[in-house]
Amino acid sequence: MAERASGGQGVSLDEAERAFLERCADRPGEVDIEDIFERLDADPESASEDEDAADVRRLGARGLVQYSQADPDGLAGDGERILTYLSDDAEDVRSSTIMVVQRLVEADVAAFSEPPVGALTARLGKEDQPGSKRVAQTLVELLDAEDQRLVEAVDTTVDLFSGDRHEAGSAIQALSVLGDAYPDPVISRLAARLDDDDADVRKYAVRTLATLSEDNAALVGEATDRLLALLETENAYTREHALETLVDVAIDDPVALEAAIPQLTVLVDADHSKTRRGAVRILAELGRADVDIEPAVTELRNRLDDDDKIVRRDACYALGILRAEAATEDIRARRDDYDLEFAAVADAALERIETGESTPPMTDLDPGEIFVARN
Repeated sequence: MAERASGGQGVSLDEAERAFLERCADRPGEVDIEDIFERLDADPESASEDEDAADVRRLGARGLVQYSQADPDGLAGDGERILTYLSDDAEDVRSSTIMVVQRLVEADVAAFSEPPVGALTARLGKEDQPGSKRVAQTLVELLDAEDQRLVEAVDTTVDLFSGDRHEAGSAIQALSVLGDAYPDPVISRLAARLDDDDADVRKYAVRTLATLSEDNAALVGEATDRLLALLETENAYTREHALETLVDVAIDDPVALEAAIPQLTVLVDADHSKTRRGAVRILAELGRADVDIEPAVTELRNRLDDDDKIVRRDACYALGILRAEAATEDIRARRDDYDLEFAAVADAALERIETGESTPPMTDLDPGEIFVARN
């Protein structure tokens, strides 16, 4: 067998194989499409002793990707054949096929008898995260917000939340892409699953909503009651992402969380640091919006010595926003904290408590912006 050299992507190439890939990428007119497919269809049973069928198929898949980038129109007659590789047993073949289908769709090549929505939907959440992202990006090109197939794709993918962590992570990636493009239908379907009987479905549904809530706080806010109910769960991951999502609700519609202040105050003292972070940040945002968070002052003062520096900082910010005079000495005693970000927030809080406002005004900045603004 010819001497082989590294060809990237985990494949070693001999001179002939390297030349084949160069033709696919740079001179597709010199490539016989059947040569690519013959490699993709290499049969392990009939491979020669010095030939690894998996390597041959991998090379064919790479060649097909490069050909599709160089001359997508050259594959106009092969769309249906290409789709058969979407369900191939070999992950690298499937991954390459996804890239080829994405390229053909983006290039508006009429390679398929009908848009390959069903074939792509079947791969959502079942590939690695980059693969699921590409599948979702391609579906965005093929569907619109009113298409019933979008709803079916979302529901099918959400069902994967009850599978293993690999599938769940890939499903989150795919749904985040679909939600960025079509927030209304995707967020409404996810919100409906926040009270699902399956704890994993609830857990990952709220995780996905957390990726979408900043840009779609009003839509996510329609599920406020369900999100608040998730704060009662014993699962710290679910609480963390419910709180992360509610931060955006607090910024968009603070009045919607006014009744939840007692519930949030209890969570300020939670064992899990990310739960404390979320609860304190929401209270800080409510105070910033002039909602009365006075009932939480005692718990916020206790958090000035929290092991988590973000909790300390945001508690100090909330006390400053509230002009909590009872916390003046607590804050002053900690204003020289070794954490410069906390010290900047403490200075601003004392200034606001003692003079009525800080420079720049605390209400114009979130906790993480004060150090930058003052320096």
